[in-house]
Amino acid sequence: MREVITYIAECGTEFKDREECLRHEVLMRDLRNIVKPIGEGPRDSRSYIQHSAAMCVATHILFIERIKHLHPRFKSILDRWDEHHPSHAHHLVSEVCPRSVGSLYNRFTCIDKSGRQFSQPYFVTHPNEAQTREEKV
Repeated sequence: MREVITYIAECGTEFKDREECLRHEVLMRDLRNIVKPIGEGPRDSRSYIQHSAAMCVATHILFIERIKHLHPRFKSILDRWDEHHPSHAHHLVSEVCPRSVGSLYNRFTCIDKSGRQFSQPYFVTHPNEAQTREEKV
């Protein structure tokens, strides 16, 4: 028999190394602070919240900037921000980041180029089906 010690971050992500777990908790705290201006999203599944498009882009870039140490391709996405398709970053986050980081990142997949934050990514490509605008709480 061998004894195994597991460290569990506040978000539920498990680590074998204490220092790695602590670094992850700092990362998650930073990422939660970065996405705070965006908020949780609309309460109604067929509505949206209007944000400043510039704020959404700046927040998105800050998020990628904060996680770029997790994979070298994040730097190339940042270097060519205007050329990349949003799905490139989303795919990379899904592949290389802990699930808790991906959950926070998902908010960006629900925001269109004009700053409308929908309840789900479907409405980014089908905005006419989202019928009401909610005020940010």
